[in-house]
Amino acid sequence: MGLEYDLLNSRTKFLYPESRFEAWQYVDTPDTSTPVLVYAGRDGSTMSCLYDERGWETCCDYSDPLTPDITYTYDNSGRQLTTATSAASYVYTYDAAGQLLRKAEERQKGSAHVLWTLCLDLTNSWRCWSVN
Repeated sequence: MGLEYDLLNSRTKFLYPESRFEAWQYVDTPDTSTPVLVYAGRDGSTMSCLYDERGWETCCDYSDPLTPDITYTYDNSGRQLTTATSAASYVYTYDAAGQLLRKAEERQKGSAHVLWTLCLDLTNSWRCWSVN
């Protein structure tokens, strides 16, 4: 096994003993100011991720039709506010110091709509949760 890096010290390849590999390529695109990350898995699947002008990942598109695409949003401090796929959405809530307080997940399960929430107690343990 081994790793390969480009001149900017970004990981570009992970080599497996059976001569298979995972590869990462950072592609500059003329219509954006940030690169696109293209990932190729050793199973032949690919993933392309876009980044905003701050370098924060905003969405990932998977070649595998069973893997839903993902979108992300952030606040001005870089804290993740939402994660969304076709299967579920997550909303993150922070306190004034920027520490994660709550993570809520919403998804459709058959004909039922499920919303559950995890929240931190004073010892920073995920103690309280609810399911609706």
